[in-house]
Amino acid sequence: MDIEQYDIILVDDSPEVAELTRLALGSRKLADKLTWFADAELAEEFFFQGEYASRKDLHPYLILLDLNLPLMSGHDFLKIIKSNAATSHIPVVMFSSSDDQRDINQSYELGANGYVVKSTDPKEFMGTVADTGIYWRNRNRPARGDEPAPSTPRERRYPNEKARPGRAFFMSSGSGPELRFIPEIAAALPGH
Repeated sequence: MDIEQYDIILVDDSPEVAELTRLALGSRKLADKLTWFADAELAEEFFFQGEYASRKDLHPYLILLDLNLPLMSGHDFLKIIKSNAATSHIPVVMFSSSDDQRDINQSYELGANGYVVKSTDPKEFMGTVADTGIYWRNRNRPARGDEPAPSTPRERRYPNEKARPGRAFFMSSGSGPELRFIPEIAAALPGH
């Protein structure tokens, strides 16, 4: 069975952020495959259960991680990723609207490789995403893990976790599944 490469993982609960991120990375051809998780629990399941958990290679170039997520916070997910030998080498950039210095400091203390503040202006947002993608995709040379993730599922920590619907969306800058079209976002693109 072929194992797919996942270039960039986005963990953010906003569909608008996901769409802008997809457009920004796709317009610069920075991610052949962007995988979006609307909550950290699904991202955790992706990394530590099922097919992905047995990988030794083909790790993402980058995880863009929102700080304020439902159920499990971005900081909690960051702790999990950075405390596991199979995933600790994957660069994680916190991608948040918070510019509070305490959030920034805590992110670095927990092992974040960067902290980027989201702009509310779509053009500036897309420029920031593109700049981040250029560095982490084209300039950075990541370490590679050599141990597979544990295959045993973690103990459930969130009482309403089983009740939530699945919310993982797979996007591609080429052919394949796309998110819905948002006219306000398209208007912010060059040439529109």
